[in-house]
Formats: sequence, structure tokens, C-alpha cells
Amino acid sequence: MIAKLTPFLACFALVAIAPVASAQRGGKKPIDKIFERLDTNKDGKITQEEAGERWARISKADANEDGAVTKDELAASMKNRKRRQK
Repeated sequence: MIAKLTPFLACFALVAIAPVASAQRGGKKPIDKIFERLDTNKDGKITQEEAGERWARISKADANEDGAVTKDELAASMKNRKRRQK
């Protein structure tokens, strides 16, 4: 009886755990979370008005100095910062 239940229980455990593992692993990338929170008008750019007091830090990523930070600019800045920390 136990031998018959073991494969069933193993499959059940995998199915039950899969969504939790997926949520932990997948999720949103940090840059997506930043833009979701700060890009209030959803134009793909974060401006000083949207960033508020965070602008001093975020503006460092404004590579073309147009007064707005795009996802690409922020991603490049984050990548460079990680590289410098190593």
C-alpha cells in the first residue's frame, strides 16, 4: 500500500511546491519594480517630478542628460555599479 502511495505523494508535493518556487525565482526584476513604482505616467521615463527625493540618486543614470531616466539608462547604470563593486 505504501509503495503505491509514494509516487502519488511525490507528484503531489512537486505540484504543490511548484507555484511557490516559481514565484520566488521568477518575480519581477528590480528595474521593473522601480519603474512600476516611480514612472507614474507610464511613459517609460522617470523624471525629477516622479522620483521626488530619490532623484538625486536616480539622476546619476541619466546618460544623455535629458532630465529623464529610461529603463535602458537605469539598467546600464546598475550594471556599471555592480561591475565597480566587484
